[in-house]
Amino acid sequence: MKKFLCNISALMTLLLGFTACAPTEVDDVFDESAAVRLDKAIVTYRSYFADKGGKWVMQYFCNENEPGYAFVVTFSDNGSVTVAGDNKYIGGYRSDVSLWDIVADNGPVLTFNTYNRVLHTFSDPADIPDTSDTRETGRGHEGDYEFMVMATTDNSCVLRGKKTGYTIIMNRLDSGIDDKEYMTAVTNRINSNFSSEIDSLYLETGAGVRFVVKNAASQVMSFYPYGKDAVTLTEKQNCVVTPGGIRFLHPLDFVQDHDRQQEIAIQNFAFQPDGTLLCTDDGKTRIVADPLATIFTNGVTWNTAKETLGGNFLTLYEQIEQEIPVVFKNSSFGGFSLTFNKKTGKMTMRFLSGRNAKTAGNIYFDLNRVDDNTFRLSIDTSNNDYGDNNGRQHYTRVESFKKLVDLLTSADFTLSADNVMCPNPMKATSKANADDVMTLTF
Repeated sequence: MKKFLCNISALMTLLLGFTACAPTEVDDVFDESAAVRLDKAIVTYRSYFADKGGKWVMQYFCNENEPGYAFVVTFSDNGSVTVAGDNKYIGGYRSDVSLWDIVADNGPVLTFNTYNRVLHTFSDPADIPDTSDTRETGRGHEGDYEFMVMATTDNSCVLRGKKTGYTIIMNRLDSGIDDKEYMTAVTNRINSNFSSEIDSLYLETGAGVRFVVKNAASQVMSFYPYGKDAVTLTEKQNCVVTPGGIRFLHPLDFVQDHDRQQEIAIQNFAFQPDGTLLCTDDGKTRIVADPLATIFTNGVTWNTAKETLGGNFLTLYEQIEQEIPVVFKNSSFGGFSLTFNKKTGKMTMRFLSGRNAKTAGNIYFDLNRVDDNTFRLSIDTSNNDYGDNNGRQHYTRVESFKKLVDLLTSADFTLSADNVMCPNPMKATSKANADDVMTLTF
Protein backbone atom coordinates (compact mmCIF):
# COMPACT_ATOMS: atom_id res chain seq x y z
CA MET A 1 0.00 0.00 0.00
CA LYS A 2 2.88 2.35 0.73
CA LYS A 3 4.26 1.73 -2.75
CA PHE A 4 0.85 2.35 -4.27
CA LEU A 5 0.31 5.63 -2.43
CA CYS A 6 3.79 6.87 -3.37
CA ASN A 7 3.14 5.89 -6.96
CA ILE A 8 -0.16 7.75 -7.14
CA SER A 9 1.31 10.80 -5.40
CA ALA A 10 4.19 11.07 -7.85
CA LEU A 11 2.02 10.58 -10.90
CA MET A 12 -0.65 13.01 -9.75
CA THR A 13 2.03 15.63 -9.28
CA LEU A 14 3.27 15.14 -12.83
CA LEU A 15 -0.07 14.88 -14.57
CA LEU A 16 -2.56 17.74 -14.59
CA GLY A 17 -6.16 17.39 -15.50
CA PHE A 18 -9.59 16.45 -14.44
CA THR A 19 -10.29 15.16 -10.98
CA ALA A 20 -13.15 13.06 -9.70
CA CYS A 21 -16.00 14.72 -7.92
CA ALA A 22 -15.70 15.43 -4.22
CA PRO A 23 -17.36 12.90 -1.91
CA THR A 24 -19.41 15.67 -0.27
CA GLU A 25 -20.94 18.78 -1.69
CA VAL A 26 -19.46 22.10 -0.53
CA ASP A 27 -21.87 24.84 -1.64
CA ASP A 28 -19.55 27.75 -1.04
CA VAL A 29 -16.86 26.24 -3.28
CA PHE A 30 -18.85 24.62 -6.11
CA ASP A 31 -21.69 26.28 -7.96
CA GLU A 32 -23.12 22.90 -9.01
CA SER A 33 -24.02 19.76 -7.12
CA ALA A 34 -21.73 16.76 -7.04
CA ALA A 35 -24.15 14.79 -9.22
CA VAL A 36 -24.20 17.50 -11.90
CA ARG A 37 -20.43 17.80 -11.88
CA LEU A 38 -20.06 14.02 -12.17
CA ASP A 39 -22.47 13.92 -15.11
CA LYS A 40 -20.44 16.62 -16.87
CA ALA A 41 -17.19 14.77 -16.14
CA ILE A 42 -18.61 11.61 -17.70
CA VAL A 43 -19.51 13.47 -20.89
CA THR A 44 -16.06 15.08 -20.95
CA TYR A 45 -14.21 11.79 -20.52
CA ARG A 46 -16.26 10.05 -23.22
CA SER A 47 -15.08 12.71 -25.62
CA TYR A 48 -11.52 12.71 -24.23
CA PHE A 49 -10.79 9.01 -24.79
CA ALA A 50 -12.23 8.99 -28.33
CA ASP A 51 -10.57 12.29 -29.31
CA LYS A 52 -7.74 12.54 -31.90
CA GLY A 53 -8.47 9.10 -33.32
CA GLY A 54 -8.93 7.52 -29.89
CA LYS A 55 -5.79 5.36 -30.06
CA TRP A 56 -3.80 4.67 -26.88
CA VAL A 57 -1.20 2.25 -25.56
CA MET A 58 -2.24 0.81 -22.22
CA GLN A 59 0.47 -0.37 -19.78
CA TYR A 60 -1.52 -3.11 -18.09
CA PHE A 61 -0.72 -5.12 -14.96
CA CYS A 62 -2.95 -7.92 -13.70
CA ASN A 63 -0.87 -9.23 -10.78
CA GLU A 64 2.64 -9.06 -9.33
CA ASN A 65 3.76 -12.51 -10.47
CA GLU A 66 3.69 -12.13 -14.24
CA PRO A 67 4.84 -9.42 -16.62
CA GLY A 68 2.85 -6.36 -17.51
CA TYR A 69 1.28 -6.26 -20.97
CA ALA A 70 1.11 -3.52 -23.58
CA PHE A 71 -2.25 -3.22 -25.34
CA VAL A 72 -3.22 -0.90 -28.17
CA VAL A 73 -6.68 0.41 -27.30
CA THR A 74 -8.75 2.39 -29.83
CA PHE A 75 -11.89 4.07 -28.52
CA SER A 76 -14.69 5.08 -30.88
CA ASP A 77 -17.29 7.71 -30.09
CA ASN A 78 -19.98 5.20 -31.11
CA GLY A 79 -19.22 3.16 -27.97
CA SER A 80 -17.05 0.46 -29.55
CA VAL A 81 -13.44 -0.21 -28.62
CA THR A 82 -10.71 -2.27 -30.28
CA VAL A 83 -8.06 -3.87 -28.05
CA ALA A 84 -4.96 -5.44 -29.61
CA GLY A 85 -2.20 -7.39 -27.86
CA ASP A 86 0.48 -9.98 -28.44
CA ASN A 87 1.21 -12.55 -25.74
CA LYS A 88 0.94 -16.28 -25.15
CA TYR A 89 -2.31 -16.12 -23.21
CA ILE A 90 -4.25 -14.75 -26.17
CA GLY A 91 -2.46 -16.95 -28.71
CA GLY A 92 0.07 -14.44 -30.03
CA TYR A 93 -1.21 -11.34 -31.80
CA ARG A 94 -4.94 -10.80 -31.46
CA SER A 95 -7.34 -7.90 -31.87
CA ASP A 96 -10.94 -7.86 -30.67
CA VAL A 97 -13.82 -5.36 -30.68
CA SER A 98 -16.17 -4.84 -27.75
CA LEU A 99 -17.95 -1.96 -26.00
CA TRP A 100 -16.72 0.72 -23.60
CA ASP A 101 -18.22 3.51 -21.55
CA ILE A 102 -17.60 6.02 -18.78
CA VAL A 103 -19.88 5.31 -15.83
CA ALA A 104 -20.44 6.89 -12.42
CA ASP A 105 -19.12 5.30 -9.26
CA ASN A 106 -17.26 7.25 -6.58
CA GLY A 107 -16.02 9.14 -9.61
CA PRO A 108 -15.73 8.56 -13.36
CA VAL A 109 -14.90 4.95 -14.23
CA LEU A 110 -13.68 3.65 -17.59
CA THR A 111 -15.35 0.30 -18.17
CA PHE A 112 -14.91 -2.31 -20.89
CA ASN A 113 -18.45 -3.52 -20.42
CA THR A 114 -18.76 -6.36 -22.92
CA TYR A 115 -16.39 -9.29 -23.24
CA ASN A 116 -13.16 -8.55 -25.11
CA ARG A 117 -11.03 -11.62 -25.84
CA VAL A 118 -7.81 -9.63 -25.42
CA LEU A 119 -8.45 -7.63 -22.26
CA HIS A 120 -10.95 -9.82 -20.42
CA THR A 121 -8.68 -12.86 -20.70
CA PHE A 122 -6.82 -11.29 -17.80
CA SER A 123 -9.88 -10.66 -15.63
CA ASP A 124 -11.61 -13.97 -16.35
CA PRO A 125 -11.61 -16.14 -13.19
CA ALA A 126 -10.97 -19.30 -15.23
CA ASP A 127 -7.76 -21.20 -14.44
CA ILE A 128 -4.75 -20.19 -16.51
CA PRO A 129 -3.78 -22.84 -19.11
CA ASP A 130 -0.43 -24.61 -18.86
CA THR A 131 0.19 -23.72 -15.21
CA SER A 132 0.12 -25.77 -12.03
CA ASP A 133 -0.05 -22.76 -9.70
CA THR A 134 -2.97 -23.32 -7.34
CA ARG A 135 -2.93 -19.61 -6.49
CA GLU A 136 -4.96 -18.87 -9.60
CA THR A 137 -7.69 -21.48 -9.04
CA GLY A 138 -11.02 -19.72 -9.48
CA ARG A 139 -9.21 -16.40 -9.88
CA GLY A 140 -7.32 -16.52 -13.16
CA HIS A 141 -4.92 -13.65 -13.77
CA GLU A 142 -6.87 -11.45 -11.32
CA GLY A 143 -6.77 -8.42 -13.61
CA ASP A 144 -9.13 -5.45 -14.02
CA TYR A 145 -11.53 -4.37 -16.73
CA GLU A 146 -12.85 -1.31 -14.90
CA PHE A 147 -10.61 1.62 -14.04
CA MET A 148 -11.12 4.78 -12.03
CA VAL A 149 -9.91 7.86 -13.91
CA MET A 150 -7.38 9.54 -11.62
CA ALA A 151 -5.68 12.22 -13.72
CA THR A 152 -5.28 13.26 -17.34
CA THR A 153 -3.26 15.43 -19.67
CA ASP A 154 -3.83 15.89 -23.39
CA ASN A 155 -1.82 12.77 -24.22
CA SER A 156 -1.59 10.72 -21.01
CA CYS A 157 -3.91 9.48 -18.34
CA VAL A 158 -3.59 7.72 -15.00
CA LEU A 159 -6.09 4.98 -14.20
CA ARG A 160 -6.52 2.89 -11.08
CA GLY A 161 -7.78 -0.68 -11.34
CA LYS A 162 -10.97 -1.01 -9.30
CA LYS A 163 -10.10 -4.52 -8.11
CA THR A 164 -6.31 -4.51 -7.88
CA GLY A 165 -5.71 -0.84 -7.11
CA TYR A 166 -2.80 -0.92 -9.55
CA THR A 167 -1.84 2.24 -11.39
CA ILE A 168 -2.43 1.79 -15.12
CA ILE A 169 -0.93 4.36 -17.50
CA MET A 170 -2.29 5.08 -20.97
CA ASN A 171 -0.41 7.21 -23.50
CA ARG A 172 -2.04 8.51 -26.67
CA LEU A 173 -0.78 7.13 -29.99
CA ASP A 174 -0.98 8.66 -33.44
CA SER A 175 -4.22 7.51 -35.07
CA GLY A 176 -2.32 6.31 -38.14
CA ILE A 177 -0.29 3.71 -36.24
CA ASP A 178 -1.12 0.14 -37.25
CA ASP A 179 -2.03 -1.97 -34.20
CA LYS A 180 -0.22 -5.09 -35.37
CA GLU A 181 2.92 -3.18 -36.35
CA TYR A 182 3.01 -1.52 -32.95
CA MET A 183 2.65 -4.84 -31.12
CA THR A 184 5.35 -6.33 -33.36
CA ALA A 185 7.60 -3.46 -32.30
CA VAL A 186 6.91 -4.33 -28.64
CA THR A 187 7.76 -8.00 -29.22
CA ASN A 188 10.88 -7.11 -31.19
CA ARG A 189 12.03 -4.79 -28.42
CA ILE A 190 11.64 -7.52 -25.80
CA ASN A 191 13.49 -10.07 -27.93
CA SER A 192 16.27 -7.70 -28.99
CA ASN A 193 16.96 -6.29 -25.54
CA PHE A 194 16.59 -9.26 -23.19
CA SER A 195 17.69 -12.88 -23.52
CA SER A 196 17.90 -15.86 -21.20
CA GLU A 197 21.34 -16.48 -22.73
CA ILE A 198 22.73 -13.40 -20.95
CA ASP A 199 23.66 -14.32 -17.39
CA SER A 200 23.13 -11.00 -15.66
CA LEU A 201 22.25 -7.36 -16.10
CA TYR A 202 23.01 -4.64 -13.56
CA LEU A 203 21.09 -1.73 -12.08
CA GLU A 204 23.45 1.09 -11.15
CA THR A 205 22.18 4.08 -9.16
CA GLY A 206 23.48 7.59 -9.55
CA ALA A 207 25.23 7.19 -6.19
CA GLY A 208 27.20 4.17 -7.41
CA VAL A 209 25.17 1.42 -5.70
CA ARG A 210 24.95 -1.67 -7.90
CA PHE A 211 22.39 -4.47 -8.10
CA VAL A 212 22.54 -7.71 -10.07
CA VAL A 213 19.47 -8.17 -12.27
CA LYS A 214 18.36 -11.69 -13.17
CA ASN A 215 15.53 -13.05 -15.35
CA ALA A 216 15.14 -9.85 -17.36
CA ALA A 217 13.80 -11.83 -20.33
CA SER A 218 10.80 -12.90 -18.24
CA GLN A 219 9.98 -9.26 -17.41
CA VAL A 220 9.65 -10.35 -13.77
CA MET A 221 13.11 -9.29 -12.72
CA SER A 222 15.05 -10.35 -9.63
CA PHE A 223 17.39 -7.85 -7.96
CA TYR A 224 19.99 -8.30 -5.25
CA PRO A 225 22.91 -6.09 -4.13
CA TYR A 226 26.09 -6.79 -6.08
CA GLY A 227 28.47 -8.96 -4.08
CA LYS A 228 25.82 -9.86 -1.50
CA ASP A 229 23.77 -12.98 -0.81
CA ALA A 230 21.25 -13.61 -3.58
CA VAL A 231 19.18 -16.06 -1.52
CA THR A 232 18.29 -13.75 1.34
CA LEU A 233 18.41 -10.34 -0.34
CA THR A 234 16.61 -10.87 -3.65
CA GLU A 235 13.69 -8.59 -4.49
CA LYS A 236 11.36 -9.21 -7.42
CA GLN A 237 9.54 -6.66 -9.54
CA ASN A 238 7.54 -7.04 -12.75
CA CYS A 239 7.54 -4.56 -15.60
CA VAL A 240 5.80 -3.77 -18.86
CA VAL A 241 7.78 -3.14 -22.05
CA THR A 242 6.91 -0.68 -24.81
CA PRO A 243 9.10 0.26 -27.79
CA GLY A 244 10.34 3.30 -25.89
CA GLY A 245 11.12 1.84 -22.49
CA ILE A 246 9.95 -0.13 -19.47
CA ARG A 247 7.83 0.69 -16.44
CA PHE A 248 7.85 -1.30 -13.21
CA LEU A 249 4.54 -1.90 -11.46
CA HIS A 250 5.88 -0.33 -8.26
CA PRO A 251 8.83 2.00 -7.65
CA LEU A 252 12.01 0.10 -6.78
CA ASP A 253 11.95 1.08 -3.11
CA PHE A 254 14.73 -1.36 -2.24
CA VAL A 255 17.08 0.80 -4.29
CA GLN A 256 16.29 3.71 -2.01
CA ASP A 257 16.81 1.49 1.04
CA HIS A 258 20.46 1.27 -0.02
CA ASP A 259 20.72 4.89 -1.11
CA ARG A 260 19.01 7.23 1.33
CA GLN A 261 19.90 10.23 -0.81
CA GLN A 262 17.51 9.02 -3.49
CA GLU A 263 14.14 10.69 -3.01
CA ILE A 264 12.74 10.24 -6.53
CA ALA A 265 10.83 7.10 -7.48
CA ILE A 266 12.87 4.65 -9.54
CA GLN A 267 10.20 3.20 -11.80
CA ASN A 268 10.35 4.38 -15.43
CA PHE A 269 13.24 3.67 -17.82
CA ALA A 270 13.83 4.72 -21.42
CA PHE A 271 15.79 2.67 -23.95
CA GLN A 272 19.01 4.35 -25.07
CA PRO A 273 20.50 3.97 -28.59
CA ASP A 274 22.86 1.20 -27.39
CA GLY A 275 20.03 -0.74 -25.70
CA THR A 276 20.84 0.28 -22.13
CA LEU A 277 18.08 1.76 -19.98
CA LEU A 278 18.12 5.18 -18.29
CA CYS A 279 15.71 6.01 -15.48
CA THR A 280 13.59 8.97 -16.56
CA ASP A 281 12.56 9.70 -12.97
CA ASP A 282 16.02 10.66 -11.70
CA GLY A 283 18.03 10.82 -14.96
CA LYS A 284 20.86 8.85 -13.35
CA THR A 285 19.98 5.25 -12.54
CA ARG A 286 20.78 2.84 -15.36
CA ILE A 287 20.29 -0.80 -16.28
CA VAL A 288 23.34 -2.09 -18.13
CA ALA A 289 25.00 -5.37 -19.13
CA ASP A 290 28.41 -6.95 -18.77
CA PRO A 291 31.13 -5.80 -21.18
CA LEU A 292 31.05 -7.58 -24.53
CA ALA A 293 34.21 -9.58 -23.80
CA THR A 294 32.56 -10.95 -20.66
CA ILE A 295 29.39 -11.88 -22.54
CA PHE A 296 31.56 -13.50 -25.23
CA THR A 297 33.03 -15.83 -22.60
CA ASN A 298 29.86 -16.63 -20.62
CA GLY A 299 29.41 -20.07 -22.19
CA VAL A 300 27.07 -19.09 -25.04
CA THR A 301 27.65 -20.87 -28.35
CA TRP A 302 28.40 -18.24 -31.00
CA ASN A 303 27.50 -19.39 -34.48
CA THR A 304 28.85 -18.10 -37.78
CA ALA A 305 27.25 -18.06 -41.21
CA LYS A 306 29.10 -17.91 -44.51
CA GLU A 307 27.10 -14.95 -45.81
CA THR A 308 28.03 -12.77 -42.80
CA LEU A 309 31.80 -13.39 -42.91
CA GLY A 310 34.13 -10.78 -44.36
CA GLY A 311 37.63 -10.55 -45.79
CA ASN A 312 39.91 -13.56 -45.33
CA PHE A 313 37.29 -15.35 -43.24
CA LEU A 314 35.01 -15.59 -46.26
CA THR A 315 37.87 -16.47 -48.63
CA LEU A 316 39.11 -19.30 -46.42
CA TYR A 317 35.60 -20.58 -45.76
CA GLU A 318 35.07 -21.00 -49.51
CA GLN A 319 38.48 -22.66 -49.92
CA ILE A 320 37.69 -25.11 -47.10
CA GLU A 321 34.41 -26.01 -48.80
CA GLN A 322 36.35 -26.98 -51.90
CA GLU A 323 39.32 -28.68 -50.22
CA ILE A 324 37.67 -30.92 -47.61
CA PRO A 325 35.85 -33.18 -50.12
CA VAL A 326 39.19 -33.69 -51.89
CA VAL A 327 41.11 -34.63 -48.72
CA PHE A 328 38.30 -36.51 -46.98
CA LYS A 329 36.13 -38.37 -49.44
CA ASN A 330 32.35 -38.01 -48.97
CA SER A 331 32.93 -35.18 -46.47
CA SER A 332 31.93 -31.54 -46.59
CA PHE A 333 32.22 -28.36 -44.53
CA GLY A 334 29.21 -26.87 -42.74
CA GLY A 335 30.74 -23.93 -40.90
CA PHE A 336 32.03 -23.37 -37.38
CA SER A 337 31.04 -21.98 -33.99
CA LEU A 338 32.92 -20.68 -30.94
CA THR A 339 32.09 -21.59 -27.32
CA PHE A 340 34.05 -20.72 -24.20
CA ASN A 341 34.31 -23.58 -21.69
CA LYS A 342 34.43 -22.06 -18.21
CA LYS A 343 35.76 -25.27 -16.65
CA THR A 344 38.73 -25.71 -18.99
CA GLY A 345 39.26 -22.03 -19.73
CA LYS A 346 39.44 -22.90 -23.45
CA MET A 347 37.59 -21.46 -26.45
CA THR A 348 36.31 -24.36 -28.53
CA MET A 349 36.04 -23.99 -32.28
CA ARG A 350 33.47 -26.62 -33.29
CA PHE A 351 33.24 -27.25 -37.01
CA LEU A 352 30.46 -29.12 -38.72
CA SER A 353 29.90 -31.55 -41.53
CA GLY A 354 27.84 -29.85 -44.20
CA ARG A 355 26.15 -33.13 -45.06
CA ASN A 356 24.31 -33.62 -41.74
CA ALA A 357 25.20 -30.52 -39.68
CA LYS A 358 26.81 -32.75 -37.04
CA THR A 359 30.09 -32.05 -35.29
CA ALA A 360 33.03 -33.00 -37.48
CA GLY A 361 35.73 -31.98 -35.00
CA ASN A 362 37.01 -29.46 -32.44
CA ILE A 363 39.97 -27.13 -32.03
CA TYR A 364 40.79 -25.70 -28.57
CA PHE A 365 42.20 -22.18 -28.16
CA ASP A 366 43.58 -20.33 -25.18
CA LEU A 367 41.81 -16.99 -24.74
CA ASN A 368 43.21 -13.74 -23.42
CA ARG A 369 40.76 -10.97 -22.61
CA VAL A 370 42.70 -7.86 -23.60
CA ASP A 371 40.08 -5.35 -22.39
CA ASP A 372 36.30 -5.04 -22.04
CA ASN A 373 35.78 -5.27 -25.81
CA THR A 374 38.88 -7.08 -27.09
CA PHE A 375 40.11 -10.68 -27.04
CA ARG A 376 43.00 -12.66 -28.46
CA LEU A 377 43.16 -16.40 -29.23
CA SER A 378 46.30 -18.51 -29.19
CA ILE A 379 47.10 -22.17 -29.77
CA ASP A 380 50.01 -24.48 -29.03
CA THR A 381 50.21 -27.23 -31.66
CA SER A 382 53.36 -28.79 -30.17
CA ASN A 383 51.22 -31.28 -28.24
CA ASN A 384 48.03 -33.11 -29.05
CA ASP A 385 45.62 -31.27 -26.73
CA TYR A 386 44.96 -28.45 -29.21
CA GLY A 387 42.15 -30.48 -30.77
CA ASP A 388 40.34 -33.78 -30.85
CA ASN A 389 41.43 -36.37 -33.42
CA ASN A 390 39.27 -34.95 -36.22
CA GLY A 391 40.35 -31.43 -35.36
CA ARG A 392 44.02 -32.35 -35.60
CA GLN A 393 43.41 -34.28 -38.84
CA HIS A 394 41.79 -31.23 -40.45
CA TYR A 395 44.49 -28.89 -39.15
CA THR A 396 47.36 -30.99 -40.50
CA ARG A 397 45.81 -32.19 -43.78
CA VAL A 398 43.56 -29.32 -44.97
CA GLU A 399 45.75 -26.31 -45.76
CA SER A 400 42.88 -23.81 -45.92
CA PHE A 401 41.56 -25.04 -42.57
CA LYS A 402 45.00 -24.54 -41.01
CA LYS A 403 45.01 -21.01 -42.44
CA LEU A 404 41.62 -20.35 -40.81
CA VAL A 405 42.98 -21.41 -37.42
CA ASP A 406 46.07 -19.27 -38.01
CA LEU A 407 43.83 -16.32 -38.94
CA LEU A 408 41.95 -16.69 -35.66
CA THR A 409 45.24 -16.45 -33.76
CA SER A 410 46.84 -13.76 -35.90
CA ALA A 411 45.59 -10.62 -34.16
CA ASP A 412 43.48 -9.08 -31.44
CA PHE A 413 39.77 -8.95 -32.24
CA THR A 414 37.47 -6.10 -31.27
CA LEU A 415 33.88 -6.93 -30.34
CA SER A 416 31.02 -4.61 -31.23
CA ALA A 417 27.21 -4.75 -31.23
CA ASP A 418 24.34 -2.40 -31.96
CA ASN A 419 22.66 -3.52 -28.73
CA VAL A 420 25.08 -4.12 -25.88
CA MET A 421 22.35 -5.52 -23.60
CA CYS A 422 21.66 -8.45 -25.91
CA PRO A 423 24.47 -8.48 -28.49
CA ASN A 424 22.89 -10.80 -31.01
CA PRO A 425 24.47 -10.39 -33.48
CA MET A 426 27.93 -9.38 -32.32
CA LYS A 427 30.85 -8.66 -34.64
CA ALA A 428 34.48 -9.64 -34.09
CA THR A 429 36.81 -7.49 -36.20
CA SER A 430 40.54 -8.09 -36.62
CA LYS A 431 42.70 -5.20 -35.45
CA ALA A 432 45.23 -6.21 -38.09
CA ASN A 433 42.76 -6.03 -40.99
CA ALA A 434 39.35 -4.37 -40.59
CA ASP A 435 38.01 -6.40 -43.53
CA ASP A 436 38.44 -9.64 -41.55
CA VAL A 437 35.11 -9.82 -39.74
CA MET A 438 33.09 -12.60 -38.12
CA THR A 439 29.43 -11.98 -37.33
CA LEU A 440 28.49 -14.08 -34.29
CA THR A 441 24.96 -15.08 -33.26
CA PHE A 442 23.50 -17.27 -30.54
